[in-house]
Amino acid sequence: MLFVFILYFLLVMGIGFFFFKYHANSQAFYLGRSTMPTWSLGISIAVTMFSAINYLAFPTEIMQHGAPVLVSLLGFILVIIPVNRWYLPAFWKTGEESLFTFFNKKYGKVLQRVTIFLYAFWRLLWMGTALFAAAKILSPLLGLSILSLILILGIIATLYSCLGGFQAVVWTDVLQFIVLFGGIVFAISWIGWEQISFPDLPRDFFSFDPQIRISFWSASLGASFVFLVRYGADPLVFQRYRAAGSLDRARRVVWINSAVAIFVIALLALLALSLQAWGRGEGRFVILLGQLLQALPQGASGLILAGLAAATMSSLDSGVNTLAHIFQREFYPQKSSILISFIVGVLGIFFALIVYFWMGKTQSLFIIVNKIINAWGAPLCALVTLSFFSSYCRASSLIWGTLLGLLASIFISLGPIHLALHYYVPFNLLISLTLCFFIEWIIRNLDRQKM
Repeated sequence: MLFVFILYFLLVMGIGFFFFKYHANSQAFYLGRSTMPTWSLGISIAVTMFSAINYLAFPTEIMQHGAPVLVSLLGFILVIIPVNRWYLPAFWKTGEESLFTFFNKKYGKVLQRVTIFLYAFWRLLWMGTALFAAAKILSPLLGLSILSLILILGIIATLYSCLGGFQAVVWTDVLQFIVLFGGIVFAISWIGWEQISFPDLPRDFFSFDPQIRISFWSASLGASFVFLVRYGADPLVFQRYRAAGSLDRARRVVWINSAVAIFVIALLALLALSLQAWGRGEGRFVILLGQLLQALPQGASGLILAGLAAATMSSLDSGVNTLAHIFQREFYPQKSSILISFIVGVLGIFFALIVYFWMGKTQSLFIIVNKIINAWGAPLCALVTLSFFSSYCRASSLIWGTLLGLLASIFISLGPIHLALHYYVPFNLLISLTLCFFIEWIIRNLDRQKM
């Protein structure tokens, strides 16, 4: 088991060393080559957004609350329409390398710097949560403490990201998808398909009540907005769109990402249901997974452990590469790409420790992701949407609207307002858009009074 686990880490480090020689400049380090296959970019987005958060949270949700969350897979299909029809063409029309260069060109440095700060905080929080999730799952399985695993996984992901740049990140993501997919399929096959039984849907599943934990409407329409934040407003994803080289190729990347994401999460749901049947409905997901690893052949259990690590490494390496690209381009153009990537990796580890000490012992990962991380991305999505499709708001309105939208998102996510888990993102997105328009309306009225 340990041999397979170590072999996986040696492979990802080998990929980093292999692509080290291709760094002719920072452009090559951060964007690779436009000839990269679209299928590799699509897989990279899917596994980056997957992470160990989903590996732990999704099966746990199914085992504790049943199948309603599976309806959220519809969101991967519904989100293709706005992304491919509106957001991608709008981005391509700018001709810019990233969203932040576009913000600078249209609105100036102040708005650009504010959005960089907001995005960096959001992405580091996501990286930290993903790293904590992997350590939490692997800790009882490997007999190591959560803190030591946070350091081990974080350091390895940082090192190969520093060495290989964007190309190493994408191709290790492909490797991680293969390892992740292989481990889940083997586990399901070993348990046996015939043991799987699908739970009944709750009676209020089709209710329009916005406070029901998960309904058909919140899991489908609400999840579509969650995925819009990811695929229509995240600079990490736009980095892969730009690396595709053309608008048509970028659209294919979106389709491939959705197909891969649906496939992997559906397999993960089957793993949860098969484990539940195998354990006769007793025990939590992590406990049952540990019992399964002990029952499996040594090589197979090592493959599943490597898949758990892979689910997080893909989120870390992509976050390191994207944030380092932003920081070097906008703040430190003379600094080494490797040095900046290393610093970002260390920050990701630091945020994982924050998540561990702040929320890790009191909150469900599924709740952390849907109420806090996803919801806090909504103000950035509002800013991207208005920048692409409206000229009504000036820079100052967008800055204050986004900042107040973030404060509102924090209050709604952590405060007394109770909504269906997938409704936090669209609700916060609506508030952020409204604040931007309202502040602009106030400023225009004040300008008229001065005249």
